[in-house]
Amino acid sequence: QQLDLDSPAFNTAEYVCVAGPVDTEVFVAALRQVVAETEALGVRFTVQDGKLWQVTADATDWQPHVADLTPEAAPRAAALAWMARDMARPVDLEREPVFGHALFRVGPEEYWWYHRVHHIALDGFGLSLVARRVADVYTALVAGRPTGDSGFGTLQSVRDEEHAYQNSARRDKDGAYWAARYADRPPVPSLTDDSALPARTFRRQITDLAPAEVTTLRQRADELSVTWSDVLLAITARYIQQVSGAPEAVLSVPVMGRLGSVSLRVPCMVRNVLP
Repeated sequence: QQLDLDSPAFNTAEYVCVAGPVDTEVFVAALRQVVAETEALGVRFTVQDGKLWQVTADATDWQPHVADLTPEAAPRAAALAWMARDMARPVDLEREPVFGHALFRVGPEEYWWYHRVHHIALDGFGLSLVARRVADVYTALVAGRPTGDSGFGTLQSVRDEEHAYQNSARRDKDGAYWAARYADRPPVPSLTDDSALPARTFRRQITDLAPAEVTTLRQRADELSVTWSDVLLAITARYIQQVSGAPEAVLSVPVMGRLGSVSLRVPCMVRNVLP
């Protein structure tokens, strides 16, 4: 983010379609409770003496955007347009909340809940933990039941686990493995001869595969004992290799790495990228 302060590229979000009536006031109360329970959402970031610091911040001074769009000619399109504008706005990590919420009524009994967060605070799995907790808290409040404990672990437990790993023999063994595995790594191929800052957005093209193509893709994946998405990754690497003329293409793939870790129940950012 420091490379391009006005870039919204690290905004990540989803919207959840709720079929049925929603009590808006109760839903907002559920949002406020879960935000207060999620340590990673009550933070700001500041740079002092060239070092980046994460500091605890007040997570109560915010308002969700609530709108009844049913009078609009195209309620769903209006909701999507609002989300697109929100996603395109860069977040000031020093002064603003790292998150945002909106609740749209897009039909007589249809609501869309949109929640956005800067990737520095939560990864996709962390976002899903928050979404599940909001659903549980709202359900309990509507039923008049206690909301119970969130079940979330602490950010400190994640830091402690990471610190222990960084000072362990396992860390040295892992480091030696990766250093040896990619000692002969090729130069990074590129589809251009120029260089630039990371893009602020992306291009998307959606293609529907014919049933026969899907069948072939799944059959090949079964033959290789991998998932169909692994086959698509291999196709992507092959395409980059052909277009760039590189002898080999190494893709950087995001991995979760939460299994067997305390972070499995902590909404936070622990995503890694591996070759």
